Amino acid sequence: MNRLLCSAVVLSVVCNQGVPAQADYVYRTFDPPGASFSSASGINNSGEIVGGYTEAGNHGFLFSGGSYTTVEPPGVDSSVAVRNNDSGQIVGLYTSGGTIRPHGFLLSGGSYTLLNVPGSSDTVAQGINSSGQIAGFYDVGDKTYGFLLSGGTYTMLNVPGSTATEAYGINNVGQIVGQYFNGSRNLGFLLSGGSYTMLNFPGSTETVANGINNAGQIVGFYYDAAGRTHGFLLSDGTYTTVDVPGAGTTLALGLNDAGLIVGAYDMDGAGHEHAFLATPTPEPCNLLLLGIGVLGILAYGWRKRRALGGISA
Repeated sequence: MNRLLCSAVVLSVVCNQGVPAQADYVYRTFDPPGASFSSASGINNSGEIVGGYTEAGNHGFLFSGGSYTTVEPPGVDSSVAVRNNDSGQIVGLYTSGGTIRPHGFLLSGGSYTLLNVPGSSDTVAQGINSSGQIAGFYDVGDKTYGFLLSGGTYTMLNVPGSTATEAYGINNVGQIVGQYFNGSRNLGFLLSGGSYTMLNFPGSTETVANGINNAGQIVGFYYDAAGRTHGFLLSDGTYTTVDVPGAGTTLALGLNDAGLIVGAYDMDGAGHEHAFLATPTPEPCNLLLLGIGVLGILAYGWRKRRALGGISA
């Protein structure tokens, strides 16, 4: 027993020496029936998923309890459901009247509320937290700004020195992520405690931050030097690539507190996007450490029984 425990301790030391963090996932494709295109962008802590799909037009969807429900304000031309919170509220965007200009919406308690920043030509609602605070972006003239809608009041968000700012995700402590254009390329940002922090996947040409959970983990996507698009997870300061196996393009768009990630992928590069759900699996070293804990319990019980005379020497 002592030799077994010693071996396990040695292995645990090896696991923690210079091994880079690498997230492993089980990927599941889920497309609404009949959809030629689909994308998932939000998942709450109950596992309910929202997104958009194309079937005789563009529509938002909610996937809950194994069933798909269309999310679409009455009388609109097209819609996309972008994010949902733990109360079941959903935000997104729609177009109507034969125009391509988007407007935001909030679906709460079965009723739709239309969202438009005063004086804007376009408004897009992108994120909602459990307090009902909403993040998104809007256009005024030729400039794009992010916004926070809280208590009925819109607050403008603008990364200093940027020519465009778009807010995409917000968590329960009010941290907001998104992207901004600095005059030469797009970069991600985190707004926390009133301060903006740039987010840039190492070696990338552009980075977009899409979602943030209550643990501060961030997902998004980046472009590599060859122009390919990859999803990423930023956790505890470490970036990890999140790619659907075999896909030419992966977009990680949302995640919940359990670390489940939703997004879209394209296998053939022809724009045939499919929605996906990525479920994290334990890393080998984590499984080993769990095994060490079990061995420790068994060893304690073995020694206790031996001391009481239950096991002969």
